[in-house]
Amino acid sequence: MTEVPFIKNNLLRYDRLYKLLFWCSVAVILLLALTPRGLELTACTSDKINHAIAFFVLGFLSHRAYTKNYRSVLVSILIFGFLIEMIQHLLPYRDFSLFDMLSNTAGVAAYLLLNQLIKIITGNRAP
Repeated sequence: MTEVPFIKNNLLRYDRLYKLLFWCSVAVILLLALTPRGLELTACTSDKINHAIAFFVLGFLSHRAYTKNYRSVLVSILIFGFLIEMIQHLLPYRDFSLFDMLSNTAGVAAYLLLNQLIKIITGNRAP
């Protein structure tokens, strides 16, 4: 069966969109991580929940944007979270937090678990 060019072009557009959203999310998270604490930009009251949600979203977007090697990207996301904490340690108005890194990891793990659960429920065996 031959592939329809229209469908292939649409999938490529979504691929580009997910990549754009992924990198925009990375930029926003970095900006939020490096702003002074006095700047309240998030509505959620728990900082740890904010971290988990942000890294859940990064996990989702990385999986959609980089389907073939998303596991490598997920590891890179966790390294990104660690580097943010190291930079925050150097800033006079921020602190290093091991609990932030654990929340980041929990967000990525929650995405992976939910993704696997959806695969099991739907019977989809694709990565």
